[in-house]
Amino acid sequence: MEKELSGLRQVRDEFQNKFAAEQQATAKSQQEIKELQERLRQHSAELEHAKAGLEQESAKRARLESEYQNLEDAKAALNLELCGLRESQTARETELRDKQRKLAESLRENIQLLQLRLQEAETSNGDSGKVTNGKPMH
Repeated sequence: MEKELSGLRQVRDEFQNKFAAEQQATAKSQQEIKELQERLRQHSAELEHAKAGLEQESAKRARLESEYQNLEDAKAALNLELCGLRESQTARETELRDKQRKLAESLRENIQLLQLRLQEAETSNGDSGKVTNGKPMH
């Protein structure tokens, strides 16, 4: 019986050793799980932070693209307005040149008419004598 008792003690010691080893393994696994959970929590926080930064950058980019498009639209509108102003200026310059040409022609015609009348007056005065104070001299 002593042998049997000794065998049972040996089996019990083996079970206790296995149980202790299993408890150590379980404790180690639980510690590793806690560490992994902490790393997961940290990585999740970093991911959320990165997502927030990305959303901010995306919103900023969208705002800048919108501003750029508004500036491009304004530039196009100003270019159209500038073209219209240039056309208007060209038309006014053409109109002014035409008026200047017509005025110059009219002045030339008036000068020619006055010269002709002056010649006629001189010729007429030469035939009837000199004119003094508006009265012919005889």
